[in-house]
Amino acid sequence: MRWDTLWNAAFLVSSSLATGAAAASQPEDVKTRLAIELMQATHYDRNIQKGIDRLEDALAKEDSSNGSCEASRAAYREFSNALVEKAAASLRSEELQVKIGAYYASAFSEDELRGIVAFYQSPLGRKLADRMPEISKQAERLSEKFHEQFRPELQKIGEQYRPIIQEAAKTCETASAKPSGEKK
Repeated sequence: MRWDTLWNAAFLVSSSLATGAAAASQPEDVKTRLAIELMQATHYDRNIQKGIDRLEDALAKEDSSNGSCEASRAAYREFSNALVEKAAASLRSEELQVKIGAYYASAFSEDELRGIVAFYQSPLGRKLADRMPEISKQAERLSEKFHEQFRPELQKIGEQYRPIIQEAAKTCETASAKPSGEKK
């Protein structure tokens, strides 16, 4: 089991969701309230759910390679469910929404926030917010396809540097293997 992969996935999900519903008890600060309005207009709740879904998918993939018996797989699934439940509750929390709203509020003036919110509440802004996930996916696909032409060059660079990096790593291993009394 790759615990580092799982925790990285959990943290990646939570950190990549900087855009739920608005907090039930609105903050006093006008800019933070406007920022939460912006989060609503840009589908924060959908983005949170997509992140939770990605975490579940990553955990499910890890499940297939975890343990050789049903008992360990069952324990892993129990762990996965508990992790997803906790992550989902955290990501959907009012506290996080207000913190993210406060961050948005620190990045824009009140007038800028009003303008951005007005745009995303306009027909064109709603259209952009609705289509942005698919546009982003397609842009990523196009970028990957475009960069395929450079794969041979990148592989050549990798092959060129691999022995250099391996040799440097040996130096590090040798230095760290010296007893603590010796100079490194």
